[in-house]
This record gives sequence, structure tokens and C-alpha cells, in this order.
Amino acid sequence: MIETLIVPVLTNYPLLYRMLKSIDYPIENIVIINNGDGIINLPDMSGNVHLIDLPHNIGVAASWNLGIKVTPLSRNWLIVNFDVEFPEMALDKLARHANDKKIVFADCWPEWACFIVGWQVIEKIGFFDENCHPVYCDDDVATFRARAKGIEMEKTAIRVRHDNSSSIKDPIYAEQNARTFDFNVAYAKKVIESGDPEPVPLQLSRLRNQAWI
Repeated sequence: MIETLIVPVLTNYPLLYRMLKSIDYPIENIVIINNGDGIINLPDMSGNVHLIDLPHNIGVAASWNLGIKVTPLSRNWLIVNFDVEFPEMALDKLARHANDKKIVFADCWPEWACFIVGWQVIEKIGFFDENCHPVYCDDDVATFRARAKGIEMEKTAIRVRHDNSSSIKDPIYAEQNARTFDFNVAYAKKVIESGDPEPVPLQLSRLRNQAWI
């Protein structure tokens, strides 16, 4: 069973609508984190759809964490990029693999574009690292921490479509990413090479320096 779907979005909203319209499985909660300045007009959908409009782009990891925090009683969360699309019955197949204690990946690239994480995983490894800001390398840090904590990570053969890196196809955000990407790579490398899987305190200065404005 999939209890909650979390999807952050920054730009290119038609791809978000495409993803939402491809949902053919009864998900109890859908949480959309709008980090951009676009107005989202939601299609008619079943379930509880929660749209959170933000005044500033809080980043991917922070959006994942926010989605979890506003639905803390969920047993698991399906976390997806806004530019994925679900083939018929893919969600039903993924739901059969959901488990409180593991991370389940769909068959797409990169694999963290569509995954289910159980509540006991978050309890054990902590929330996603918001120092990876606003995007990229959060998945590398999460993989390191999950492995270090002995979390099962299951890679399925359940295909989903993913139009990779759609946000930075916008020239404005491509320029911003060119400024922040290497800093995120260096941060993730430092965390992984430290061998310490415990969460690193969030630094406000990092959010300020890495902000996409």
C-alpha cells in the first residue's frame, strides 16, 4: 500500500500535471510542494490533495522532509520528481513492494526520481540532508547513510518514465545550478568520506549562499 505521495516542483508545471494525471492507484494523501512562482491549478483527483505554496525555493531535500512532516502518521511515502509519468498499473506494482523498513526504487534513472521510503527508515537514518541545497547530491548522502545503517534498498523492474533534470532545462535555473552544483558535490563527498552516517546540522549560511534567486 502507498499512503502518501510527495512531489516538489519549481518550474515546467505541465510535467507536474502529466504526472498527476497518470496516477491510477488510490493514494490517501498527495502533497505538492510548490517552490516556484507559478500558480498550480489542480486537476480533479481522488484522495486528499495538499498544495503547499512557498515564498522561497527550499530545495529538494527540504521539500521531501516537509512532505513527511505534514503527514507523519503515514507508514510510507512515495517520493517522486514532478517530471515522472506512471505507466498503467506501475503504482499498483510498486505498492506491493512497500515496507516500513526499506527503500523501494522504481526502474528509472536516476533511481531516486521515484522511490518509496518506509517510516522506520526515516526513524533510523534521519531526515534527508538539507545541506544539499537546493538540488543534487541529496540522494548520494541518503544512499550512504542508508547503507551505513543497514537499510534494505530494493531495486525493482517496475518501469516509470522520467524526463531527467527538467527544472534546469529552464536557462535561469541552469545558470543557478552551474553556480551551486560543485559545492553540493564537494559537501556530499566530505560527508561520505567521513564515514559518519549521523545527520549534519543544517547551516543557515549554506542555505543563503546556495539559494537560487
